[in-house]
Amino acid sequence: MQDIINRAKAVMRQPRKFFKSLKESGVKPAFRYFAILSAVQLVLSLVISTSFHIKGTGLGDTFANLSPQASLSFLVLSLALGYVLGLGLSFVWAGILHLYIRLCGGKQIYSKTYQLSTYASTPSLLLGWIPFVGFIASIGSLVLLIVGTQEVHKVSKKKAILMYVIPVALFTVLWLAMLAVFLSIAHTNPEIAKLIAQQ
Repeated sequence: MQDIINRAKAVMRQPRKFFKSLKESGVKPAFRYFAILSAVQLVLSLVISTSFHIKGTGLGDTFANLSPQASLSFLVLSLALGYVLGLGLSFVWAGILHLYIRLCGGKQIYSKTYQLSTYASTPSLLLGWIPFVGFIASIGSLVLLIVGTQEVHKVSKKKAILMYVIPVALFTVLWLAMLAVFLSIAHTNPEIAKLIAQQ
């Protein structure tokens, strides 16, 4: 466990040095790191959810007719399934990221991209469970991804920034456009907007 803590400190405090000196072989150490931090995040998320009695999470209607014990069991089961799914999807996401980086001139093999993806997600894994802080943590992970891509895949700083910032910017514009459309519908026809929000 101390090794996990040391690696988390290193990637957060000196990301460039961490990624530059990353000499791990295969995906096993990175996967173990991801699994442990994900488990910690799972426990903390469970504490937060139960502290707020699942209010304001959109799950109120689901649990309305369940006993407190059944509600808690359902929540634990959902989080556990999400945990297992997240472990599996970490390989899928790394695969997509690897293909993208290679298309942009990346030099390394898949296992290195998996390591990059895992360690870059450290801020989100450590802080993503805190309400309203998760967004800031996501930005931190994006910064680590940019730095890590430079050091692991030997991509120039300018290219590394552009290859991540441009998709994020496009997604943000798309999201804002969809939000604008929804607000317009809500203004002209509240009933339709209510039905969309309930989906």
